[in-house]
Amino acid sequence: MGGEGRARGAFLRGVGACYAAAFASLLPQAAGLFGPGGLLPPAGAGAAPLARLCSEAGLDLSAGIEAACLAGAALAFAGTAGRRPPSAVLLATLYVLYVQVFECGGVFLGFQWDILLMECGFASIFLADLLPWGLLSGGADSVEAGRSAGPWLVCRFIMFKLMLMSGVVKLTSRCPTWLGLTACHYHWATQPLSTPLAWALHAAPGLLKKLSVALTLLIEIPAPFLMLSPWRGPRLICAALQVLLQLSVIVSGNYCFFNALTLVLTLTLLDIGSEKYSGVASRFGGLGGFAGLAFLALAARHMFQTDLPLGTGDAADLRLVMPVDEIERAVEAILPPTIAAWVALVSLLGVRDILRAGRGLWGRAHQEPRGRSAALFAWRAVVAVVCPAILVAGILPFASLSNKVSSSIASEYPGVVSVYRHTRHWHISGGYGLFRHMTGVGDSGGGAVVQRPEIEVLGSMDGVEWTAFIFKHKPGPLDRPPSFVAPLQPRLDWQMWFAALGQYQQNPWFVALMYRLVTGSGAVMSLLDEASPFKEAPPKFIKADLYHYTFTSNADWRAGSRDWWKKTLVGEYFPAVTRDNASLVQAVRSIGLLRDQEKSSARGSSGGLELGKSKASDGTKATSAASIAAAASACGLAAAAHPVTLHVFALLGFLVAWARSLKSPGNGGDTSVGKLKKE
Repeated sequence: MGGEGRARGAFLRGVGACYAAAFASLLPQAAGLFGPGGLLPPAGAGAAPLARLCSEAGLDLSAGIEAACLAGAALAFAGTAGRRPPSAVLLATLYVLYVQVFECGGVFLGFQWDILLMECGFASIFLADLLPWGLLSGGADSVEAGRSAGPWLVCRFIMFKLMLMSGVVKLTSRCPTWLGLTACHYHWATQPLSTPLAWALHAAPGLLKKLSVALTLLIEIPAPFLMLSPWRGPRLICAALQVLLQLSVIVSGNYCFFNALTLVLTLTLLDIGSEKYSGVASRFGGLGGFAGLAFLALAARHMFQTDLPLGTGDAADLRLVMPVDEIERAVEAILPPTIAAWVALVSLLGVRDILRAGRGLWGRAHQEPRGRSAALFAWRAVVAVVCPAILVAGILPFASLSNKVSSSIASEYPGVVSVYRHTRHWHISGGYGLFRHMTGVGDSGGGAVVQRPEIEVLGSMDGVEWTAFIFKHKPGPLDRPPSFVAPLQPRLDWQMWFAALGQYQQNPWFVALMYRLVTGSGAVMSLLDEASPFKEAPPKFIKADLYHYTFTSNADWRAGSRDWWKKTLVGEYFPAVTRDNASLVQAVRSIGLLRDQEKSSARGSSGGLELGKSKASDGTKATSAASIAAAASACGLAAAAHPVTLHVFALLGFLVAWARSLKSPGNGGDTSVGKLKKE
């Protein structure tokens, strides 16, 4: 079972690596986003268990998030780099830690890859060995004795759901750029954080861009059905296409750990099971591979039409000819039986595994310890119940592809709705679909052009001469090339992209950003580039303008320009104000940002988030925060050297976090702010 074992081990290590990247990326940003001088008010965390724990300990929320990120990064790294793949206990600890951070993160942790990490991370718990060192899965018959194919198929179905939803919503949204195969005419210049290669791809010929869109739709809509094939051949073809797609996205766009996690999920397209079935799979794998290629060829022929006007002098063209209504009808017809069949398959595998574990419990009493067989039987029973429950919990998000299907399920199967409602706060399932509407599409009068909305924040000491703040990665200086930052995520830079698509009244955190910059918050300034102005003293005035950005062209470079971007002023985004502006002060007070500063000196103070009745002195809070950070660091170092220590700390942390999470009520939502008066 060597190949399957290697795929399983690589998958678990890959999930651990994505956890490490997520925790490590958020750690240095926590103070600026969630601290006393940060962008989210204390109420933004709601009643999340981590927030209540910080309140009871008299700590700032950012200290708790930093401790959780430090411990999570250390444990994830140690588990990934260990001699054996991470155990279920360790993965459960990482999952609970990330859920707590997610609940406290508000708008800065609401991304689809955060949800995918929690969904995939929860499912991977039941794929791993329960205890370290293979205590419940040792021996030559480890697949038969300690591991189930059910969790592997659950993770494969997550991959299927991710891809199919991402593709279908692009067409059912009826966005003209996807229907016209022109999305890549805009995407590489308008995506949140581009790379240098995106500049070159944006300058590619139009037909090549259309081919890129067509290939993307082919990989995301018909190809995912090859994932469900019982033969390896079609699944390997699909895996190769997924690797091609994800690598192309990695080099052309900074999507954090999203594409890396998708590549990890691609490993589930490999077999995991008993050797005695591998011969059958290999005999039919070749024929299945040809069948998979034929299926994709027929799908491409049905979806697209190529115009090759040979001898006429006209340019070649590629068009989408499959009507959207036909796609919607296909989803309505295929989705329900596909989900039902997969749930039934995983359920039957669970029953089979329980029977096998029961046979081991009662039939091998003289061959191995009864305690090991009993523990294996109990674990198999848990896996057999949880795996179908994961799939059932994801039915409603998946069914959102079709209003007809989702309405039918909600009315005819109340049990499915009940499972979703009871598991929703654990984030074990989600819906996906990036870029269903292409942004940054403008009209210059002569046709569609790239008009990427971008916010430029400016400060001034006299209200006359204005200097722009510089962010670390988002477009700013025209001559600064785009950067590679994935798998890390600069969350403020990402939110600035979303804010540019709307108004500041819809983004209370942006008002907080303007207030923090004009009052000189060191924590928020640390989120900006080192070359950003006003490091020594804050500006007296601050404002924000909206620009339309686009990449420069090859013609611009041939003319001597060395700029990567060019911009056009659209108008005012945020009015010019001072730190004492009554409207600004009222706005930040309305979102709870001044709750602590009214009781302490604002700038340079450790403040303290009053999330509960418990309160401690600044010295006590600093000591507690340092103690937690030191303990988390020591835990990670010890875990890296001693696997026993790793799993002991992981088990204790998981039990504490689980107990506190069971008491967690719902969270509150963000509020909007009114329009500010110009200074």
